[in-house]
Amino acid sequence: MIGSIKFYNSQKDYGYIVVSGRNDVHFTIKAVVDDDLCLREGNPVDVELDSHQDETKRGAKFVRGTPESERTRVISCEIPIGEEKDWFYNWAYFVTKDFEDKNGNVVKAHLPQLAAMALSENWSFNRQNEDDNLSILWNYLKYSFVKLIRDGEVLARIGQTETFAAFNTGLVTSLYEPIYAFFEKNDRGEKDWKFISFCQPGAAGIGKKLTGCFNPLPAAPSYFQRTSDLVLDVEQKIWPDIDHIIDDGISRGRFPSKFLEFNLPPNFEWQDLSAMDRQAKKLYLKNLAEAIQNNPSCKNQIKNRIEDAIKLAKKRARWNYKTAIPQYYPVRDEMSLLIPLSLVDDERADIALVVVREESGSYQGPTALTLEMAYNNARLVCRPDSDWLTPTLISESNDEDDDYY
Repeated sequence: MIGSIKFYNSQKDYGYIVVSGRNDVHFTIKAVVDDDLCLREGNPVDVELDSHQDETKRGAKFVRGTPESERTRVISCEIPIGEEKDWFYNWAYFVTKDFEDKNGNVVKAHLPQLAAMALSENWSFNRQNEDDNLSILWNYLKYSFVKLIRDGEVLARIGQTETFAAFNTGLVTSLYEPIYAFFEKNDRGEKDWKFISFCQPGAAGIGKKLTGCFNPLPAAPSYFQRTSDLVLDVEQKIWPDIDHIIDDGISRGRFPSKFLEFNLPPNFEWQDLSAMDRQAKKLYLKNLAEAIQNNPSCKNQIKNRIEDAIKLAKKRARWNYKTAIPQYYPVRDEMSLLIPLSLVDDERADIALVVVREESGSYQGPTALTLEMAYNNARLVCRPDSDWLTPTLISESNDEDDDYY
């Protein structure tokens, strides 16, 4: 028989269905056979009563959708390793830069709307580069989307004539109201969805559309389960992977130029990296990394400086626990911490060491990141409250293809 949802409690997983000519029918989530059925008030459903119960108190044995039902489903998929940074861009039409369409109309980028709505913060690094405009925000949005897809928090509402999708950006307004991204189904082109607007729940326009389509609303990205994951245990040993940190860090340009110039192997000529194009720089750093690996004295000198920098970072963390900053690594879907390594000047961080808690309680230091990479990873979790990792202190550009290690 056909009825409509009268009430549904998502916390306790039960509700009631209005059926003409009889008492309201009680149902539980176990009776709902359509995983994507929207249990919003007024949504029509097909209900079959449990024949084993009293006639006047029969509950629902099965609850199904009807052709008129609205349905909410989770958008989930496996994201292949290495494709994380392009997944959001390939999933929906989203304009990152202003452009002129074929009719001569200027199509405005969407990121400035989010930046204007969100609680004020610096979304660009300290460099004179127009292409860097809102680069931190773009990195935040596309990798937050990856986390939400993995956690099943990107939702679609399938209606009779329209289909929409939405997710919680994890950002808030100046009044700490959540900001959502809202999309409609795209019937043309390769991408499944088309961005409509960022919005606040219940606000005029798209905000009302959001709350009319989704109940409950999608949750914000969630990265950690224990507060202990956010604090470095300074009593524990940190075991850095020195070979990888030196070889990978130098060949991929993660060490500051002044540090490399000071630690050159004998007979290796220093060249100005800023004057090289990307390919020439890559080749030069690869040769430098090999030369250092083949010179034990030079390698040991760098090793000692890194270990001294780790000791200093632990002292800083002992004095101020906020020195260690949580970060999220999209490829491995894992949390870790970042600590500053001051290699040139003890007063200023040059790179960040990734530290991962082991089952034994000690830490592994698998790799080091540029400050730009470190900030992008850390900003996914929250805005770093730090005296060493801030956009205004980061001016060197990251030339690597990846946004993270």
